[in-house]
Amino acid sequence: MTGMSNRCGVFSWFGFELPLSDRLKLIREAGFDSTSVWLGEEEELVKDGKEDLIPELVRDCGLFFENIHAPFDQCNKIWAEDKSVRSEIKSQYRSCISFCSRHEIPIVVIHISRGSNAPEVNKYGINMIEEIVKYAEDSGVVIAIENTAKPHYLDRIYSSIESPSLGFCYDSSHDFLGFSTPGKILRKWGHLLTATHLSDNDGISDRHWIPEEGIIDWEVVENQFPKDSYTGFFTLEVLPKNREAESASSFLDKAFESVLWIKSFLVH
Repeated sequence: MTGMSNRCGVFSWFGFELPLSDRLKLIREAGFDSTSVWLGEEEELVKDGKEDLIPELVRDCGLFFENIHAPFDQCNKIWAEDKSVRSEIKSQYRSCISFCSRHEIPIVVIHISRGSNAPEVNKYGINMIEEIVKYAEDSGVVIAIENTAKPHYLDRIYSSIESPSLGFCYDSSHDFLGFSTPGKILRKWGHLLTATHLSDNDGISDRHWIPEEGIIDWEVVENQFPKDSYTGFFTLEVLPKNREAESASSFLDKAFESVLWIKSFLVH
C-alpha cells in the first residue's frame, strides 16, 4: 500500500454522524494509512447484522484494517464468580476474535474493567482471560488490553499469562486521568505494546481531544515510549472539541498533522 511507511491511523468513529463508508473515505483522503472499527451495535452495519461487509469497505478505501474494538459494556462480568455470567463475556470476546481471524485483522482491543467500582481482580477472571488468549493464539490474532481505570489489573494479567497473542493497547487519555502515575504503565508494559489510542483531555474527563488540545504532558509519553521495540501504528482515538465549528474533513486534516507530530518524536 502506498504511504504504508507513515504507519498513522485513526479510529473510524471520530464524532461525525456519517455512514461508515463516507468516514473511511475521509480518513484516507486526510492521509491516514489505517483505521480501526468499533464492533458494537452503535455501528450501523453491526446492528444490521452486516458486519462482515466492513473489512471490504475498509480495504476498498486503501486503508489497512489495524484492529477492531470489542464492546466493553459487559466487561466487568470477566470477574464474576458465577461461571455462567463469565461465559457471556467470554462468548462475546471469542466472537470478536473469530471475526478478526476470518477477515485477517491482526488485533482485537478489549477492556477488562469498566468504572471505578469494578469487581476486584480474581482467579476466575484470570483463568477466563487465559482461555480467550489461548483461543486468540490458535486463531492467529492478538488481544491488546487497554489501560483503563484499574491499571493494576494489567499488572496481574501480564504477570500471570505469557503468550505472543497477549498485547497492550496504550490509551494516553486514560493514563492522564489520575488512575496512576502518568507514564508508569507504559514504562512497565511497553515491551508488550501492540496498539495505541492517542488523544488528549482536560485532566477531568476522557475527552478524546486531538493531542496538544489538552493537558497531557507528551514529553512524559515520549520518555516512556518503547521506541526500540514498537513497530505498530500510531493511531488516534479522537473527537472534535466543537463539532459544529468544523467539518469532518477539516477535523481529520488537523488530526493527521497531529499524529505526524507525535510520530516524529516517538519513532526511534
